[in-house]
Amino acid sequence: MKTIQTPTLSDYFGLILLSAIWGSAFIATEMAVKNLPPLYIAFGRIFLASIFLYAIIHLKKLSFPKDKKTWIYLIFIGILNNSMPFYLITWGQQYISSSTASIMLAVGPFMALILSHYITHDEKDMTSFMEKLLC
Repeated sequence: MKTIQTPTLSDYFGLILLSAIWGSAFIATEMAVKNLPPLYIAFGRIFLASIFLYAIIHLKKLSFPKDKKTWIYLIFIGILNNSMPFYLITWGQQYISSSTASIMLAVGPFMALILSHYITHDEKDMTSFMEKLLC
């Protein structure tokens, strides 16, 4: 088992940058949902991300999968992990504020951390990890 490494200054900077990017998405969605339907907003986010990822694939000279089975898996994963959540978050933000939406979504990883202790067999060291994290 690996030991937990001490975070460096660049780790903290990366965390702050990631938080700023993630948090600004909720504010931008709140402003956009006043003028556009949720489906358009979700499509726009996914479309812009796909252009960015395509550029990375092109720069690294990678290739797309060739077989049909892999594409079916990728489409299924894309719908479940990107399309549906982005649409549902945007739809929900029609009725709640961006701060409430961001707090509700931020709770997810903590719930997964807590539940993993009880659901899985190999995450029993979570109690000591949480004690180190919170103290």
